[in-house]
Amino acid sequence: HDVFGADNISRYIEFTENPQVWVNKEKAQEQLKKLKTKQNTAWYEFQESLHKAREQHVAELREMQTKEEEVLVSELTKCLEDDKRQLIYLHKAHLNAELQKMKKRYEALINDVQEFYNSENSKLNELNLRYDETERVQVEQQVAEAEYHIKNIFPDKGLL
Repeated sequence: HDVFGADNISRYIEFTENPQVWVNKEKAQEQLKKLKTKQNTAWYEFQESLHKAREQHVAELREMQTKEEEVLVSELTKCLEDDKRQLIYLHKAHLNAELQKMKKRYEALINDVQEFYNSENSKLNELNLRYDETERVQVEQQVAEAEYHIKNIFPDKGLL
């Protein structure tokens, strides 16, 4: 490094002519250094705060996401419970409808059987009445024949 270089000489001349300028220049350079240090520190602190803010924001987003997930899960669970209740209700309704159909079918069958029984019963009653009538007619005939025989045996007496 050339001690007698143009730069150093101009500084020397400057210092010898007006030492205060030199002092001011050095102070200015120190202030510049301090400012640069402050600026670096501020930049570093800004980066730190930005990083912290980002982390905090991410944490808040995660928390919100977790809360939203919890809400969605609870709503989904509620929907599933409602669906289950609805299915049970529909199943019961279907079973009741089927039961009513079966009851109607059985009632119809019972009515058919009852009608058949009633018609058979009335036929039987009719046959019994015919039989009774035939029986009565036969008995009357037997009585008439007996009366006839008696009249022939005892012509003057008739029936006793």
